[in-house]
Amino acid sequence: MGLVQCEENPVLSANFQKFEIKIMKKLYLYYLWVLTGALSLGVFSSCNDKEEITPTPQPTLAEQLNTVYSDELYPANSLELTFGYANNAGLPLPGKNVGLKTNDLQNGTITLQYVVPGEPQVQFDVNLTRDKADTTLFKISSKTSTITTSEGVQFALTGDSYVTPGHMTLGLTNVVFPENSFNKNSKGTNWWALSSKGDAIAITFVCKIGNYQYVNPDDPTDVTDVVVTEENRDPLGLNSALGPMVSMILPLFVRDIQFQETGNIRAVYAPNGMDAMSGGTPTWTYSPDQNLCQFYVKEGTLYLVPNIQQIVAIATAPKETQTKSGLGISEADLMNFFTTIQPWLTDGIPLTINESQDGSVTLTLETEQLLPILKMLPLVKPLLTNLDFGENGAALKPFVTSIINTLSFAVTITETVDLTLKMNPEAIPADLADLN
Repeated sequence: MGLVQCEENPVLSANFQKFEIKIMKKLYLYYLWVLTGALSLGVFSSCNDKEEITPTPQPTLAEQLNTVYSDELYPANSLELTFGYANNAGLPLPGKNVGLKTNDLQNGTITLQYVVPGEPQVQFDVNLTRDKADTTLFKISSKTSTITTSEGVQFALTGDSYVTPGHMTLGLTNVVFPENSFNKNSKGTNWWALSSKGDAIAITFVCKIGNYQYVNPDDPTDVTDVVVTEENRDPLGLNSALGPMVSMILPLFVRDIQFQETGNIRAVYAPNGMDAMSGGTPTWTYSPDQNLCQFYVKEGTLYLVPNIQQIVAIATAPKETQTKSGLGISEADLMNFFTTIQPWLTDGIPLTINESQDGSVTLTLETEQLLPILKMLPLVKPLLTNLDFGENGAALKPFVTSIINTLSFAVTITETVDLTLKMNPEAIPADLADLN
C-alpha cells in the first residue's frame, strides 16, 4: 500500500529515490573502508611476519660437547674407550656410554655409565685444554692423579684422552679393584681351579607336581609320560645325571680361572676340548686379555659381567684375524642369544658365595636368574650345527642335542632349579709362561 501511495505521490517518490541513493553511497563507502583496512592489515601483518623471522641460533661449542658419547647410541661410534692396568696400552671396552658436561670449555664433569663393574654411574671432574692447532679439540685430564669410586675402585686417565664435537677418546688405566676373596685367595694369589673330585658342578631341579607328556621335538612320534609326585620331584633324573656328567666334561675345557685386580676374568682353557672328550689330549691356552668378562663382589655375592659386544666381535672375527677365543659362529645367532638374556646381565650374573674353612668356594646361581636363562636353550640348539665336535662328532652331536631337548622340556615344568660351581684356591700355574 505504501508503494501505491509512493507512485501516486510524485514528491514522496522523489524523496524516496534521494534517500535510497544516499544510503547506497554510505554502504559503498563503508565496504570500501573495510576492504582497504583488510588489505592494509594483511600488508602490515606480512611485513611484521618477515621482521619476526630470525636465524636459528647455532649451538655453542660447549653445547656441542655436552652429550653422551657411545658406540651404540646416537651419535653412533662416537666413543673409543679403553680399560686396562699399569703399563698396558689399553684394552677396548665397547658397548659403553660416557657423558660430558662443560660450561666454560675449561672445566667439565665426566659420567661413566656401567663402565666400572658394579657401579651404574661414576662421576669425576676433569680439565679441558684446547688444542692450539685445532680449536675444537680438547685434551681431557683428571683434576686428581687417581680417581676413586664410591666402591673403592681406583683408576687414572691416560694422556691420550681427547674430545671434539661428535667424538671422544677416553683411556682408563692403572685400574685396581679393592681386595676380595677372589683376587686374593687363601694362597695369596688370584688363581682358582675347578674341583677335581667330581663335584665341580651340581644341578638341582624341583619339578611341579602333576602329569605331563614329553614330545621329542625331533621326532613328534616319540612321546613319554612324565609324572611328578611329592616323593619324586625329579622324574627325568636330571639331578643325578647332569651334575656328575658336567663335572667330568667341564675340566676338559676349563682348567684354571683368574680373577684379576683389574676386575677382569681370564682362564686357562682348551680350544680342542671336543677332541679331549673323544680321548685326545687337551691343548691348554691362556684366554685373551681383552675385557671379555669382568667381575665384582658385593654383599656376599659374586657378579659376573660378560662384555657381550666384545665377545661377539672376537667370536665372529674373520678366520685370518680371529683370536684364540674365536668360535667361528654366526654373529646374528650370537647377538640374538645375548640380546635375549641382556635383561639378566645388566648388573652382572649374581652367584651367591659360600666359603669353606679349607679355602674352597661354592658359587650358586639361583632359580630367579637361572630359570630364565635355561628357557633360552632353544636358541642355543641352532648353534650346534656350527660347532666342531671332534673326531666323534657324529655321536656327540645327537647326544648333546638330546640333552638340550630334555632340558628345554624340563624348564617348562620346573618349580625351582639351582646350579652350583665349586672351586679351590691354587698357586700361579707353573706352566703359565709357556701357554700360548
